[in-house]
Amino acid sequence: MLVSASLAGFFVSPFFLVFHFTIYFLDFDSGKQLVLAIQRSGINILNTFVLAVLAIYVFAVVTFLVFSEPTRVDKGDGPPCDTFYQCMGAHMLTGIMGDISNLFNSDLWDTVPSQVGQDGLQQARTIFVLTFFMIWNFVLSNIFVGLIASAFEAIRDDQNIITSDRLSKCLICSQDMYLFNEKIQGGFDKHVLKQHNALSYTFYLHHLRSTPLEDYTSAESAVSAVLATAKTSTDKGTWLPVSKSLAVMHATAAANAGKDGSAGGQ
Repeated sequence: MLVSASLAGFFVSPFFLVFHFTIYFLDFDSGKQLVLAIQRSGINILNTFVLAVLAIYVFAVVTFLVFSEPTRVDKGDGPPCDTFYQCMGAHMLTGIMGDISNLFNSDLWDTVPSQVGQDGLQQARTIFVLTFFMIWNFVLSNIFVGLIASAFEAIRDDQNIITSDRLSKCLICSQDMYLFNEKIQGGFDKHVLKQHNALSYTFYLHHLRSTPLEDYTSAESAVSAVLATAKTSTDKGTWLPVSKSLAVMHATAAANAGKDGSAGGQ
């Protein structure tokens, strides 16, 4: 895509070069996290947007039925509500910015009468405008921000879990670091470098792909069959020694044999 944008920018118009800014979302971690956050909370954001449109629709209906005529404090005509379609469009354009007071051509501080009993319709309209302002700015806007913030937090938690597992668990057998430090000489570092080296398993998979089927050993045929018949990514890993380690098993057996020998000697 970037090559196409470069060619279009050179031969058609330099404005096509603006598409190179998409590299921010492709190669930079902050851009990738932003895309992931939107993907993770996309459905919830869409639902909240639908709720916001419905709220604007309700307020447009009330304006069209009750507040379509100008009042004495308005500095011109009333809201553009000759038809409901016009009224809904005007509410969408102003409501999406969180304030519908501009529809009424008056300042809110000019709409407060000197006494409670005066200008009941004007006071009701002021409360109406303030209600929309509070619903939009204190509820709906915060929901949007909260969804994005929650998505970023979930992404950060996932990354922390992955980092923690990578540092404290074997990628192949999923056993904890402390088990190897306790059971085998050399501990966890030796285990992940020598016994369950992830690169060795990767090279083994590459070996299976590059070796003809007729040259497979029985073990290779069994692993290949598992990979070929697996329906999910979890099924593809059933051939791995999950929760199993020969080094730990041998160390445990040796320790038990030593205990039995000590008990027999006594």
